[in-house]
Amino acid sequence: MNIVQNLLKIKELVFKSEASQQSLVITAGSFITSGIMAVAMILLSRFLGPEKFGVFSVSISLMFVISKFADLGLNQLIPRFMGQWFFQKKKNEEFLKYILWLKTIFSIVLLLIFFPASGFLSQLINYPHLEMIYWAIIGSIFIEIYSYSYLVLSSRHQFLQLSLLGILQALIKLISFGVIIWFFSSNLLSITAFYYLAPAVAVLIISFFLKEKIFYKPKIASYKIRAEMNKFWFHSGVGVAMMTLIGNLDILLIQRFLNSFETGVYAGAARIAAFMATLSGSIGIVLISRVSRYKNRADIIKYLKKSSILVLAAVVGFVLYLPFSSLLIKYTIGPEYLSGNLATIFLVGNSFLGLILVPLTAVFYTLNKPSYFSINGFIQVACILIGTLLFIGQYGIMAAAISRIAATILSIGYSLLSVYLVLKKDK
Repeated sequence: MNIVQNLLKIKELVFKSEASQQSLVITAGSFITSGIMAVAMILLSRFLGPEKFGVFSVSISLMFVISKFADLGLNQLIPRFMGQWFFQKKKNEEFLKYILWLKTIFSIVLLLIFFPASGFLSQLINYPHLEMIYWAIIGSIFIEIYSYSYLVLSSRHQFLQLSLLGILQALIKLISFGVIIWFFSSNLLSITAFYYLAPAVAVLIISFFLKEKIFYKPKIASYKIRAEMNKFWFHSGVGVAMMTLIGNLDILLIQRFLNSFETGVYAGAARIAAFMATLSGSIGIVLISRVSRYKNRADIIKYLKKSSILVLAAVVGFVLYLPFSSLLIKYTIGPEYLSGNLATIFLVGNSFLGLILVPLTAVFYTLNKPSYFSINGFIQVACILIGTLLFIGQYGIMAAAISRIAATILSIGYSLLSVYLVLKKDK
């Protein structure tokens, strides 16, 4: 009888609560997007082969790192303050105008710094492909346009439009890749160009169908808004920089100390893991947009208790994945990548661990502890950097994979401790 009652409670939680319904919408959209991108990456990995796919993947990782110089933590402020001022339309609009004013300046500075420095970057990461670095620099601006739009839609709880935006940019990439592979013999530069252009084109198309615009004329905000933002900006900037390095540092280090083939094998493993991480990412979007409005201790504790079901989801998901790991590699990215099977298992395990981390991280979008993001990010980057540098010569790509999962475990430990201490203090 207790089992039946518990199942009914779970059913009510999943299908009747607003948060769960929103999670289902964004999760469905994310899975469709990830499915399309998975097909696109399967095409690329098979037709390019590990070596060229490694060259392509390094460019993408470099683009994500460079893009943070046009962001500097601003993106992380969007869900926090749009959630805080959710019912204050004029204040939200003034905030977004200021975000766009800052992003415009940062983007110009980014271009002025990184184009002249491209030769130095090429030597630093042992990557003799200057044209790919140029596209990474241009792509960093386009991805920031997409990220800004994505976060604004999320913060407004426009999850259907958000899902359509993700699906559209994935479709543009898939169709472009197919045309280039079929008619232009898998030209790497053309593939790279369309990969970077697709998100911005998708934003342009979707913006025509939105009732409430997402782009405004850039303008400096009032002193009060700037003062509120400045309380969190430094830590969010450091946190974002750290999170970007967490997701891309290992690939850049492998390129630096190994070769493009090993980088391609590891990048293929990371792509499979990224698909598995879709669930945590989509749930995180909903949780962050909602929890940013919670102000009292009781609501946060209630939220954390409900979120504990994600621990079970993570364990079950990983156990179900294990028997199919090598088959998944063989029939998706290709048998040439099977040497990275063990690394793939570790990276997928890390993705499921990330599901546990999501609700803990979301709490800090409302708690008054901005240092969490910078400290948590630093812990993970230090673990990945030190672990990879110390053991990459002996264990190759496995050093990076194990370092990444160790970093996530440390992050979960630090997050649990931080939540406990903050809630205990608020008693």
